[in-house]
Amino acid sequence: MSSLPHGLERTLRVLASTKNGAAADVLDAGLRSPQEDIAGGAAMALLRRRDPASRERLVRGYSGLRRSVRPVLHTPEAVRRIRSDLSRFILGDDQSLTRDACRMAVDATDLELLPPIAEAAAGGGRLYAPLLAAAALRLATELGLLDVAANPATQRSGVDPAFLRRAAYLKLAEAADSFPQHGRLELVEALLHVSTPRDEAARRIISTPSHPCHAPLIDSLRQTRAVQGIDIVIDLWLDAAAPTAVRRVAIERGDRAFVGRLLSYVGAEPGPRVLEALTRDAAQFRWLTKPDVQLLCSLTGEQQAAAAALAYAGRLQPGTLRELLHGLLKYGSVNGRVAACRGLVRLPSGASHEPLILALADDAPAVVAQAAAVAKACRLPDAEARLVSLLDHPAERVRHAAQSELTGLRFDLYRDLYPRLTPQLREAAGRLVAKADPRAIEQVEACLRQPAVNPRLLALEWVEAMGIQRQCAPALIALLHVSDTGVQAEAARLLGGSDRPDAARALAELADASSSVLRDAVRASLKQLCAIDVTQALIESLLEDDLP
Repeated sequence: MSSLPHGLERTLRVLASTKNGAAADVLDAGLRSPQEDIAGGAAMALLRRRDPASRERLVRGYSGLRRSVRPVLHTPEAVRRIRSDLSRFILGDDQSLTRDACRMAVDATDLELLPPIAEAAAGGGRLYAPLLAAAALRLATELGLLDVAANPATQRSGVDPAFLRRAAYLKLAEAADSFPQHGRLELVEALLHVSTPRDEAARRIISTPSHPCHAPLIDSLRQTRAVQGIDIVIDLWLDAAAPTAVRRVAIERGDRAFVGRLLSYVGAEPGPRVLEALTRDAAQFRWLTKPDVQLLCSLTGEQQAAAAALAYAGRLQPGTLRELLHGLLKYGSVNGRVAACRGLVRLPSGASHEPLILALADDAPAVVAQAAAVAKACRLPDAEARLVSLLDHPAERVRHAAQSELTGLRFDLYRDLYPRLTPQLREAAGRLVAKADPRAIEQVEACLRQPAVNPRLLALEWVEAMGIQRQCAPALIALLHVSDTGVQAEAARLLGGSDRPDAARALAELADASSSVLRDAVRASLKQLCAIDVTQALIESLLEDDLP
Protein backbone atom coordinates (compact mmCIF):
# COMPACT_ATOMS: atom_id res chain seq x y z
CA MET A 1 0.00 0.00 0.00
CA SER A 2 3.06 2.29 0.07
CA SER A 3 2.28 3.63 -3.43
CA LEU A 4 -1.17 4.91 -2.38
CA PRO A 5 -1.86 8.55 -1.49
CA HIS A 6 -0.95 9.16 2.14
CA GLY A 7 -4.50 9.70 3.32
CA LEU A 8 -5.88 6.61 1.60
CA GLU A 9 -3.00 4.51 2.81
CA ARG A 10 -3.62 5.64 6.37
CA THR A 11 -7.33 4.87 6.07
CA LEU A 12 -6.63 1.35 4.80
CA ARG A 13 -4.21 0.74 7.66
CA VAL A 14 -6.87 1.76 10.15
CA LEU A 15 -9.46 -0.48 8.47
CA ALA A 16 -6.99 -3.36 8.53
CA SER A 17 -6.27 -3.04 12.25
CA THR A 18 -9.59 -2.00 13.78
CA LYS A 19 -11.72 -4.54 15.61
CA ASN A 20 -14.88 -2.94 14.30
CA GLY A 21 -16.59 -5.54 12.11
CA ALA A 22 -18.05 -2.83 9.88
CA ALA A 23 -14.54 -2.26 8.49
CA ALA A 24 -14.85 -5.54 6.56
CA ASP A 25 -17.97 -4.18 4.81
CA VAL A 26 -16.09 -1.08 3.68
CA LEU A 27 -13.12 -3.11 2.44
CA ASP A 28 -15.42 -5.57 0.70
CA ALA A 29 -16.88 -2.68 -1.27
CA GLY A 30 -13.34 -1.51 -2.03
CA LEU A 31 -12.58 -4.82 -3.77
CA ARG A 32 -15.01 -3.80 -6.51
CA SER A 33 -13.49 -0.37 -7.05
CA PRO A 34 -12.61 0.42 -10.69
CA GLN A 35 -9.35 1.94 -9.42
CA GLU A 36 -6.74 -0.80 -9.24
CA ASP A 37 -4.76 0.76 -6.41
CA ILE A 38 -7.86 0.99 -4.23
CA ALA A 39 -8.98 -2.58 -5.04
CA GLY A 40 -5.49 -3.93 -4.36
CA GLY A 41 -5.21 -1.95 -1.14
CA ALA A 42 -8.59 -3.23 0.04
CA ALA A 43 -7.56 -6.81 -0.71
CA MET A 44 -4.35 -6.50 1.30
CA ALA A 45 -6.23 -4.80 4.17
CA LEU A 46 -8.76 -7.67 4.33
CA LEU A 47 -5.85 -10.10 4.27
CA ARG A 48 -4.23 -8.37 7.26
CA ARG A 49 -7.37 -8.38 9.38
CA ARG A 50 -7.36 -11.11 12.01
CA ASP A 51 -11.04 -12.08 11.99
CA PRO A 52 -12.07 -15.15 9.93
CA ALA A 53 -15.03 -13.25 8.42
CA SER A 54 -12.64 -10.86 6.66
CA ARG A 55 -10.67 -13.72 5.12
CA GLU A 56 -13.95 -15.27 3.96
CA ARG A 57 -15.03 -11.98 2.34
CA LEU A 58 -11.65 -11.77 0.58
CA VAL A 59 -11.93 -15.28 -0.85
CA ARG A 60 -15.55 -14.78 -1.93
CA GLY A 61 -14.59 -11.53 -3.63
CA TYR A 62 -11.49 -12.94 -5.32
CA SER A 63 -13.24 -13.95 -8.55
CA GLY A 64 -14.64 -10.42 -8.86
CA LEU A 65 -11.21 -8.82 -8.61
CA ARG A 66 -9.65 -7.49 -11.79
CA ARG A 67 -7.04 -9.92 -13.11
CA SER A 68 -4.46 -7.16 -12.94
CA VAL A 69 -5.11 -6.78 -9.19
CA ARG A 70 -5.06 -10.45 -8.20
CA PRO A 71 -1.23 -10.81 -8.20
CA VAL A 72 -1.04 -8.77 -4.97
CA LEU A 73 -2.50 -11.88 -3.30
CA HIS A 74 0.02 -14.23 -4.93
CA THR A 75 3.14 -12.94 -3.18
CA PRO A 76 4.89 -15.28 -0.69
CA GLU A 77 3.70 -13.15 2.22
CA ALA A 78 0.08 -13.13 1.07
CA VAL A 79 0.08 -16.86 0.34
CA ARG A 80 1.53 -17.61 3.78
CA ARG A 81 -1.07 -15.45 5.54
CA ILE A 82 -4.12 -17.02 3.89
CA ARG A 83 -2.98 -20.61 3.32
CA SER A 84 -4.62 -22.12 6.41
CA ASP A 85 -7.90 -20.32 5.64
CA LEU A 86 -7.88 -21.57 2.04
CA SER A 87 -7.27 -25.12 3.25
CA ARG A 88 -10.21 -24.84 5.63
CA PHE A 89 -12.48 -23.41 2.94
CA ILE A 90 -11.48 -26.07 0.39
CA LEU A 91 -12.38 -28.86 2.77
CA GLY A 92 -15.50 -27.10 4.11
CA ASP A 93 -19.15 -27.68 3.23
CA ASP A 94 -19.75 -24.32 1.53
CA GLN A 95 -19.40 -25.32 -2.13
CA SER A 96 -19.09 -21.81 -3.54
CA LEU A 97 -16.42 -20.95 -0.97
CA THR A 98 -14.60 -24.17 -1.90
CA ARG A 99 -14.68 -23.11 -5.54
CA ASP A 100 -13.30 -19.63 -4.86
CA ALA A 101 -10.59 -20.88 -2.51
CA CYS A 102 -9.52 -23.47 -5.05
CA ARG A 103 -9.20 -20.85 -7.79
CA MET A 104 -7.17 -18.62 -5.51
CA ALA A 105 -4.82 -21.48 -4.57
CA VAL A 106 -4.24 -22.42 -8.21
CA ASP A 107 -3.66 -18.83 -9.33
CA ALA A 108 -1.08 -18.44 -6.55
CA THR A 109 0.47 -21.82 -7.42
CA ASP A 110 0.43 -22.73 -3.73
CA LEU A 111 1.76 -26.29 -3.84
CA GLU A 112 1.14 -26.79 -0.13
CA LEU A 113 -2.60 -26.71 -0.86
CA LEU A 114 -2.40 -29.66 -3.26
CA PRO A 115 -3.16 -32.26 -0.50
CA PRO A 116 -6.42 -30.62 0.67
CA ILE A 117 -7.51 -30.03 -2.91
CA ALA A 118 -6.85 -33.69 -3.75
CA GLU A 119 -8.72 -34.77 -0.63
CA ALA A 120 -11.71 -32.57 -1.49
CA ALA A 121 -11.77 -33.77 -5.11
CA ALA A 122 -11.77 -37.41 -3.97
CA GLY A 123 -14.51 -36.86 -1.40
CA GLY A 124 -17.30 -37.58 -3.89
CA GLY A 125 -20.61 -35.78 -4.27
CA ARG A 126 -19.11 -32.29 -4.50
CA LEU A 127 -20.61 -29.85 -6.95
CA TYR A 128 -17.19 -28.58 -8.00
CA ALA A 129 -15.36 -31.94 -8.04
CA PRO A 130 -14.27 -31.47 -11.70
CA LEU A 131 -12.79 -28.06 -10.82
CA LEU A 132 -11.00 -29.51 -7.79
CA ALA A 133 -9.64 -32.48 -9.75
CA ALA A 134 -8.38 -30.21 -12.53
CA ALA A 135 -6.75 -27.97 -9.92
CA ALA A 136 -5.06 -30.97 -8.31
CA LEU A 137 -3.65 -32.03 -11.67
CA ARG A 138 -2.41 -28.53 -12.45
CA LEU A 139 -0.62 -28.18 -9.12
CA ALA A 140 0.75 -31.73 -9.35
CA THR A 141 2.15 -30.87 -12.78
CA GLU A 142 3.89 -27.83 -11.33
CA LEU A 143 5.21 -29.87 -8.44
CA GLY A 144 6.48 -32.52 -10.81
CA LEU A 145 8.47 -29.88 -12.69
CA LEU A 146 10.49 -29.19 -9.56
CA ASP A 147 12.07 -32.63 -9.95
CA VAL A 148 13.01 -31.95 -13.56
CA ALA A 149 14.19 -28.36 -13.81
CA ALA A 150 14.38 -25.10 -11.91
CA ASN A 151 10.93 -23.53 -11.91
CA PRO A 152 11.01 -20.24 -9.98
CA ALA A 153 7.24 -19.79 -10.25
CA THR A 154 6.71 -22.86 -8.09
CA GLN A 155 9.41 -22.30 -5.50
CA ARG A 156 7.96 -19.36 -3.65
CA SER A 157 7.03 -21.27 -0.52
CA GLY A 158 10.64 -22.10 0.26
CA VAL A 159 9.59 -25.62 1.33
CA ASP A 160 11.68 -28.61 0.29
CA PRO A 161 10.10 -30.05 -2.90
CA ALA A 162 10.59 -33.56 -1.53
CA PHE A 163 8.41 -32.68 1.46
CA LEU A 164 5.74 -31.16 -0.78
CA ARG A 165 5.81 -34.16 -3.11
CA ARG A 166 5.52 -36.66 -0.27
CA ALA A 167 2.50 -34.89 1.26
CA ALA A 168 0.79 -34.73 -2.14
CA TYR A 169 1.72 -38.33 -2.97
CA LEU A 170 0.06 -39.69 0.19
CA LYS A 171 -3.24 -37.91 -0.52
CA LEU A 172 -3.26 -38.84 -4.19
CA ALA A 173 -2.45 -42.45 -3.35
CA GLU A 174 -5.50 -42.48 -1.07
CA ALA A 175 -7.53 -41.01 -3.92
CA ALA A 176 -6.37 -43.81 -6.22
CA ASP A 177 -7.46 -46.43 -3.69
CA SER A 178 -10.90 -44.80 -3.48
CA PHE A 179 -11.25 -44.35 -7.24
CA PRO A 180 -14.76 -45.93 -7.48
CA GLN A 181 -16.11 -43.21 -5.16
CA HIS A 182 -15.07 -40.28 -7.34
CA GLY A 183 -13.99 -41.62 -10.74
CA ARG A 184 -11.74 -38.59 -11.38
CA LEU A 185 -9.08 -39.53 -13.96
CA GLU A 186 -7.30 -36.23 -13.29
CA LEU A 187 -6.35 -37.52 -9.84
CA VAL A 188 -4.85 -40.65 -11.36
CA GLU A 189 -2.72 -38.55 -13.71
CA ALA A 190 -1.80 -36.24 -10.83
CA LEU A 191 -0.50 -39.25 -8.89
CA LEU A 192 1.92 -39.99 -11.72
CA HIS A 193 3.30 -36.44 -11.59
CA VAL A 194 4.31 -36.79 -7.93
CA SER A 195 5.39 -40.45 -7.90
CA THR A 196 8.80 -41.98 -8.46
CA PRO A 197 9.72 -45.53 -9.47
CA ARG A 198 10.55 -46.18 -5.80
CA ASP A 199 7.09 -45.23 -4.51
CA GLU A 200 4.86 -48.12 -3.59
CA ALA A 201 1.37 -46.93 -4.59
CA ALA A 202 1.67 -46.89 -8.38
CA ARG A 203 3.71 -50.13 -8.44
CA ARG A 204 1.15 -51.86 -6.22
CA ILE A 205 -1.79 -50.78 -8.36
CA ILE A 206 -0.01 -51.75 -11.60
CA SER A 207 0.86 -55.18 -10.22
CA THR A 208 -2.70 -55.81 -9.00
CA PRO A 209 -5.12 -56.21 -11.94
CA SER A 210 -8.03 -56.49 -9.53
CA HIS A 211 -7.38 -53.07 -8.00
CA PRO A 212 -10.20 -50.65 -8.93
CA CYS A 213 -7.68 -48.09 -10.20
CA HIS A 214 -5.58 -50.60 -12.19
CA ALA A 215 -7.20 -50.01 -15.58
CA PRO A 216 -7.40 -46.19 -15.21
CA LEU A 217 -3.75 -46.07 -14.17
CA ILE A 218 -2.61 -48.22 -17.09
CA ASP A 219 -4.63 -46.02 -19.45
CA SER A 220 -2.96 -42.96 -17.96
CA LEU A 221 0.49 -44.53 -18.39
CA ARG A 222 -0.29 -45.05 -22.09
CA GLN A 223 -0.59 -41.32 -22.67
CA THR A 224 1.01 -39.45 -19.78
CA ARG A 225 3.60 -36.78 -20.53
CA ALA A 226 4.68 -36.71 -16.90
CA VAL A 227 8.36 -37.55 -16.68
CA GLN A 228 7.73 -39.32 -13.38
CA GLY A 229 5.03 -41.54 -14.88
CA ILE A 230 7.23 -42.40 -17.86
CA ASP A 231 10.07 -43.25 -15.48
CA ILE A 232 7.77 -45.69 -13.67
CA VAL A 233 7.03 -47.46 -16.97
CA ILE A 234 10.71 -47.63 -17.90
CA ASP A 235 11.79 -48.87 -14.48
CA LEU A 236 9.15 -51.60 -14.38
CA TRP A 237 9.83 -52.58 -18.02
CA LEU A 238 13.51 -53.14 -17.19
CA ASP A 239 12.54 -55.60 -14.47
CA ALA A 240 12.93 -59.22 -15.54
CA ALA A 241 9.49 -59.88 -14.03
CA ALA A 242 7.85 -56.81 -15.56
CA PRO A 243 4.03 -56.88 -15.40
CA THR A 244 2.51 -57.71 -18.76
CA ALA A 245 0.47 -54.50 -18.79
CA VAL A 246 3.58 -52.36 -18.37
CA ARG A 247 5.48 -54.27 -21.04
CA ARG A 248 2.59 -53.63 -23.40
CA VAL A 249 2.63 -49.92 -22.60
CA ALA A 250 6.40 -49.69 -23.19
CA ILE A 251 6.14 -51.58 -26.48
CA GLU A 252 3.16 -49.63 -27.84
CA ARG A 253 4.14 -46.09 -26.92
CA GLY A 254 5.89 -44.34 -29.78
CA ASP A 255 5.36 -40.68 -28.87
CA ARG A 256 8.23 -38.26 -28.55
CA ALA A 257 7.90 -37.78 -24.78
CA PHE A 258 8.19 -41.50 -24.04
CA VAL A 259 10.77 -42.41 -26.69
CA GLY A 260 12.97 -39.46 -25.77
CA ARG A 261 12.90 -40.31 -22.07
CA LEU A 262 13.56 -43.99 -22.74
CA LEU A 263 16.53 -43.17 -24.95
CA SER A 264 17.91 -40.76 -22.36
CA TYR A 265 17.82 -43.64 -19.88
CA VAL A 266 19.31 -46.18 -22.29
CA GLY A 267 22.25 -43.98 -23.34
CA ALA A 268 24.75 -44.67 -26.11
CA GLU A 269 26.18 -47.68 -24.24
CA PRO A 270 23.31 -49.76 -22.78
CA GLY A 271 24.09 -51.63 -19.57
CA PRO A 272 23.35 -55.31 -18.83
CA ARG A 273 19.88 -54.64 -17.41
CA VAL A 274 18.90 -52.65 -20.49
CA LEU A 275 20.36 -55.23 -22.86
CA GLU A 276 18.35 -57.99 -21.21
CA ALA A 277 15.11 -56.04 -21.63
CA LEU A 278 16.04 -55.16 -25.20
CA THR A 279 16.65 -58.79 -26.08
CA ARG A 280 13.19 -59.56 -24.76
CA ASP A 281 11.13 -56.75 -26.27
CA ALA A 282 13.00 -54.32 -28.55
CA ALA A 283 12.02 -56.15 -31.74
CA GLN A 284 8.38 -55.34 -30.85
CA PHE A 285 8.83 -51.57 -30.44
CA ARG A 286 6.74 -50.02 -33.17
CA TRP A 287 9.00 -47.00 -33.61
CA LEU A 288 11.93 -49.39 -34.16
CA THR A 289 10.32 -52.15 -36.21
CA LYS A 290 8.82 -49.51 -38.50
CA PRO A 291 11.44 -46.80 -38.04
CA ASP A 292 9.94 -43.38 -37.44
CA VAL A 293 12.90 -41.39 -38.76
CA GLN A 294 11.06 -38.08 -38.43
CA LEU A 295 10.44 -38.77 -34.74
CA LEU A 296 14.03 -39.85 -34.10
CA CYS A 297 15.51 -36.85 -35.87
CA SER A 298 13.42 -34.51 -33.72
CA LEU A 299 15.20 -35.80 -30.60
CA THR A 300 18.46 -34.55 -29.12
CA GLY A 301 21.78 -35.76 -30.49
CA GLU A 302 22.39 -37.91 -27.41
CA GLN A 303 18.96 -39.49 -27.76
CA GLN A 304 19.55 -40.22 -31.45
CA ALA A 305 22.83 -41.89 -30.54
CA ALA A 306 20.99 -43.99 -27.97
CA ALA A 307 18.38 -44.94 -30.60
CA ALA A 308 21.11 -46.26 -32.88
CA ALA A 309 22.70 -48.18 -29.98
CA LEU A 310 19.32 -49.58 -28.96
CA ALA A 311 18.57 -50.59 -32.55
CA TYR A 312 21.70 -52.65 -33.13
CA ALA A 313 21.61 -54.04 -29.58
CA GLY A 314 17.99 -55.10 -30.06
CA ARG A 315 18.65 -57.65 -32.81
CA LEU A 316 16.42 -56.06 -35.40
CA GLN A 317 16.02 -57.52 -38.86
CA PRO A 318 18.87 -56.34 -41.14
CA GLY A 319 16.50 -54.47 -43.45
CA THR A 320 14.87 -52.64 -40.52
CA LEU A 321 18.23 -51.80 -38.96
CA ARG A 322 19.54 -50.48 -42.29
CA GLU A 323 16.47 -48.27 -42.76
CA LEU A 324 16.89 -46.75 -39.32
CA LEU A 325 20.65 -46.19 -39.60
CA HIS A 326 20.37 -44.80 -43.12
CA GLY A 327 17.63 -42.42 -41.99
CA LEU A 328 19.78 -41.14 -39.13
CA LEU A 329 22.74 -40.67 -41.49
CA LYS A 330 20.61 -38.59 -43.85
CA TYR A 331 18.61 -36.49 -41.41
CA GLY A 332 20.03 -36.94 -37.90
CA SER A 333 22.26 -34.73 -35.78
CA VAL A 334 26.03 -35.17 -35.68
CA ASN A 335 25.83 -37.43 -32.61
CA GLY A 336 23.10 -39.50 -34.24
CA ARG A 337 25.08 -39.86 -37.47
CA VAL A 338 28.23 -40.89 -35.63
CA ALA A 339 26.32 -43.57 -33.72
CA ALA A 340 24.66 -44.74 -36.94
CA CYS A 341 28.13 -45.20 -38.47
CA ARG A 342 29.09 -47.47 -35.59
CA GLY A 343 26.02 -49.57 -36.25
CA LEU A 344 26.84 -50.14 -39.93
CA VAL A 345 29.20 -52.98 -38.99
CA ARG A 346 26.11 -54.91 -37.79
CA LEU A 347 24.70 -54.99 -41.33
CA PRO A 348 25.54 -57.50 -44.05
CA SER A 349 28.50 -55.97 -45.92
CA GLY A 350 26.58 -55.16 -49.09
CA ALA A 351 23.75 -53.49 -47.18
CA SER A 352 26.14 -51.12 -45.43
CA HIS A 353 27.91 -49.73 -48.50
CA GLU A 354 25.44 -47.05 -49.61
CA PRO A 355 24.97 -45.50 -46.14
CA LEU A 356 28.73 -45.77 -45.53
CA ILE A 357 29.55 -43.86 -48.72
CA LEU A 358 27.03 -41.22 -47.59
CA ALA A 359 28.82 -40.95 -44.25
CA LEU A 360 32.26 -40.66 -45.84
CA ALA A 361 31.03 -37.58 -47.70
CA ASP A 362 29.47 -35.98 -44.59
CA ASP A 363 30.17 -32.35 -43.73
CA ALA A 364 30.92 -33.15 -40.07
CA PRO A 365 34.49 -34.37 -39.41
CA ALA A 366 33.26 -36.53 -36.50
CA VAL A 367 30.98 -38.48 -38.85
CA VAL A 368 33.64 -38.89 -41.54
CA ALA A 369 36.17 -40.06 -38.95
CA GLN A 370 33.77 -42.70 -37.64
CA ALA A 371 32.92 -43.81 -41.18
CA ALA A 372 36.64 -44.15 -41.91
CA ALA A 373 37.04 -46.28 -38.79
CA VAL A 374 34.46 -48.83 -40.03
CA ALA A 375 35.12 -48.71 -43.79
CA LYS A 376 37.29 -51.83 -43.82
CA ALA A 377 35.09 -53.71 -41.36
CA CYS A 378 32.15 -53.07 -43.68
CA ARG A 379 34.20 -54.48 -46.60
CA LEU A 380 33.70 -51.45 -48.78
CA PRO A 381 35.27 -52.47 -52.13
CA ASP A 382 37.34 -49.30 -52.59
CA ALA A 383 37.94 -48.71 -48.89
CA GLU A 384 41.72 -48.31 -49.28
CA ALA A 385 41.38 -45.68 -52.02
CA ARG A 386 38.76 -43.74 -50.07
CA LEU A 387 40.90 -43.84 -46.94
CA VAL A 388 43.92 -42.61 -48.87
CA SER A 389 41.89 -39.68 -50.17
CA LEU A 390 41.01 -38.79 -46.57
CA LEU A 391 44.70 -38.30 -45.73
CA ASP A 392 44.30 -34.84 -47.29
CA HIS A 393 41.12 -34.01 -45.35
CA PRO A 394 41.28 -30.59 -43.62
CA ALA A 395 40.22 -32.07 -40.26
CA GLU A 396 42.98 -33.66 -38.19
CA ARG A 397 40.65 -36.21 -36.61
CA VAL A 398 39.66 -37.50 -40.05
CA ARG A 399 43.28 -37.78 -41.15
CA HIS A 400 44.11 -39.61 -37.94
CA ALA A 401 41.20 -42.04 -38.43
CA ALA A 402 42.37 -42.80 -41.98
CA GLN A 403 45.95 -43.27 -40.77
CA SER A 404 44.78 -45.76 -38.14
CA GLU A 405 43.09 -47.89 -40.79
CA LEU A 406 45.83 -47.78 -43.43
CA THR A 407 48.06 -50.26 -41.62
CA GLY A 408 49.78 -51.32 -44.86
CA LEU A 409 51.24 -47.87 -45.42
CA ARG A 410 53.88 -47.93 -42.71
CA PHE A 411 57.36 -46.45 -42.84
CA ASP A 412 59.11 -49.65 -41.77
CA LEU A 413 57.60 -51.48 -44.77
CA TYR A 414 58.53 -48.62 -47.07
CA ARG A 415 62.08 -48.57 -45.70
CA ASP A 416 62.54 -52.30 -46.31
CA LEU A 417 61.11 -52.14 -49.86
CA TYR A 418 62.83 -48.90 -50.83
CA PRO A 419 65.95 -50.45 -52.48
CA ARG A 420 63.77 -52.52 -54.81
CA LEU A 421 61.46 -49.70 -55.91
CA THR A 422 61.84 -47.60 -59.05
CA PRO A 423 62.30 -43.84 -58.56
CA GLN A 424 58.69 -43.23 -59.55
CA LEU A 425 57.37 -45.78 -57.03
CA ARG A 426 59.70 -44.49 -54.34
CA GLU A 427 58.13 -41.05 -54.67
CA ALA A 428 54.52 -42.22 -55.02
CA ALA A 429 54.71 -44.66 -52.12
CA GLY A 430 56.81 -42.34 -49.99
CA ARG A 431 54.34 -39.47 -50.18
CA LEU A 432 51.50 -41.79 -49.17
CA VAL A 433 53.52 -43.20 -46.26
CA ALA A 434 54.33 -39.66 -45.07
CA LYS A 435 50.60 -38.97 -44.79
CA ALA A 436 49.47 -42.38 -43.58
CA ASP A 437 52.05 -43.16 -40.90
CA PRO A 438 51.97 -40.59 -38.10
CA ARG A 439 55.42 -41.78 -36.93
CA ALA A 440 57.08 -41.69 -40.34
CA ILE A 441 58.70 -38.27 -39.93
CA GLU A 442 59.89 -39.12 -36.45
CA GLN A 443 61.58 -42.28 -37.75
CA VAL A 444 63.21 -40.44 -40.69
CA GLU A 445 64.57 -37.77 -38.36
CA ALA A 446 66.01 -40.47 -36.12
CA CYS A 447 67.95 -41.79 -39.12
CA LEU A 448 69.13 -38.28 -39.99
CA ARG A 449 70.71 -38.08 -36.55
CA GLN A 450 72.74 -41.28 -37.07
CA PRO A 451 76.49 -40.61 -36.74
CA ALA A 452 77.44 -42.67 -39.82
CA VAL A 453 77.45 -41.00 -43.23
CA ASN A 454 75.67 -43.70 -45.28
CA PRO A 455 72.54 -43.93 -43.05
CA ARG A 456 72.32 -40.13 -43.19
CA LEU A 457 72.56 -40.06 -46.97
CA LEU A 458 69.89 -42.73 -47.27
CA ALA A 459 67.64 -40.81 -44.89
CA LEU A 460 68.14 -37.71 -47.03
CA GLU A 461 66.91 -39.72 -50.02
CA TRP A 462 63.79 -40.65 -48.07
CA VAL A 463 63.17 -37.00 -47.20
CA GLU A 464 63.13 -36.06 -50.86
CA ALA A 465 61.12 -39.06 -52.03
CA MET A 466 58.52 -38.58 -49.31
CA GLY A 467 58.32 -34.80 -49.85
CA ILE A 468 58.84 -33.98 -46.18
CA GLN A 469 61.50 -31.28 -46.46
CA ARG A 470 59.40 -28.76 -44.56
CA GLN A 471 58.57 -31.17 -41.72
CA CYS A 472 62.21 -32.27 -41.38
CA ALA A 473 63.70 -28.77 -41.75
CA PRO A 474 65.09 -28.59 -38.16
CA ALA A 475 66.92 -31.89 -38.64
CA LEU A 476 68.22 -30.77 -42.05
CA ILE A 477 69.46 -27.47 -40.61
CA ALA A 478 71.39 -29.42 -37.99
CA LEU A 479 73.10 -31.39 -40.80
CA LEU A 480 74.48 -28.16 -42.30
CA HIS A 481 77.08 -28.18 -39.54
CA VAL A 482 78.33 -31.78 -39.65
CA SER A 483 81.83 -32.59 -40.86
CA ASP A 484 80.90 -34.46 -44.04
CA THR A 485 80.59 -32.06 -46.98
CA GLY A 486 78.45 -34.45 -48.99
CA VAL A 487 75.86 -34.64 -46.21
CA GLN A 488 76.01 -30.85 -45.78
CA ALA A 489 75.48 -30.20 -49.47
CA GLU A 490 72.57 -32.66 -49.75
CA ALA A 491 70.89 -31.17 -46.66
CA ALA A 492 71.38 -27.68 -48.12
CA ARG A 493 69.84 -28.75 -51.43
CA LEU A 494 66.78 -30.25 -49.73
CA LEU A 495 66.22 -27.15 -47.60
CA GLY A 496 65.47 -25.26 -50.79
CA GLY A 497 62.16 -27.11 -50.89
CA SER A 498 61.30 -26.47 -47.23
CA ASP A 499 59.73 -23.02 -47.75
CA ARG A 500 60.72 -21.98 -44.21
CA PRO A 501 62.30 -18.69 -43.07
CA ASP A 502 64.54 -20.42 -40.52
CA ALA A 503 65.96 -22.58 -43.31
CA ALA A 504 66.77 -19.46 -45.35
CA ARG A 505 68.55 -17.84 -42.42
CA ALA A 506 70.60 -20.99 -41.78
CA LEU A 507 71.57 -21.27 -45.45
CA ALA A 508 72.48 -17.58 -45.67
CA GLU A 509 75.18 -18.13 -43.06
CA LEU A 510 76.88 -20.62 -45.43
CA ALA A 511 76.59 -18.56 -48.63
CA ASP A 512 80.39 -18.04 -48.60
CA ALA A 513 81.33 -21.59 -47.56
CA SER A 514 84.83 -22.69 -48.58
CA SER A 515 83.53 -25.84 -50.29
CA SER A 516 82.29 -25.04 -53.78
CA VAL A 517 79.93 -28.02 -53.69
CA LEU A 518 78.33 -26.80 -50.49
CA ARG A 519 78.35 -23.15 -51.65
CA ASP A 520 76.62 -24.01 -54.92
CA ALA A 521 73.97 -26.09 -53.11
CA VAL A 522 73.38 -23.31 -50.61
CA ARG A 523 73.02 -20.61 -53.24
CA ALA A 524 70.74 -22.77 -55.40
CA SER A 525 68.44 -23.29 -52.42
CA LEU A 526 68.53 -19.62 -51.51
CA LYS A 527 67.24 -18.83 -54.97
CA GLN A 528 64.25 -21.08 -54.27
CA LEU A 529 63.64 -19.38 -50.94
CA CYS A 530 64.03 -15.76 -52.07
CA ALA A 531 60.25 -15.32 -52.26
CA ILE A 532 59.92 -15.49 -48.48
CA ASP A 533 59.33 -11.91 -47.34
CA VAL A 534 61.16 -12.06 -44.05
CA THR A 535 64.45 -13.09 -45.68
CA GLN A 536 64.21 -11.63 -49.17
CA ALA A 537 66.30 -8.52 -48.52
CA LEU A 538 69.04 -10.52 -46.77
CA ILE A 539 69.25 -13.11 -49.56
CA GLU A 540 69.40 -10.49 -52.32
CA SER A 541 72.26 -8.64 -50.61
CA LEU A 542 74.28 -11.83 -50.19
CA LEU A 543 73.79 -12.93 -53.79
CA GLU A 544 74.09 -9.54 -55.45
CA ASP A 545 77.77 -9.83 -56.39
CA ASP A 546 77.95 -13.56 -57.15
CA LEU A 547 74.80 -14.48 -59.02
CA PRO A 548 74.89 -14.05 -62.80
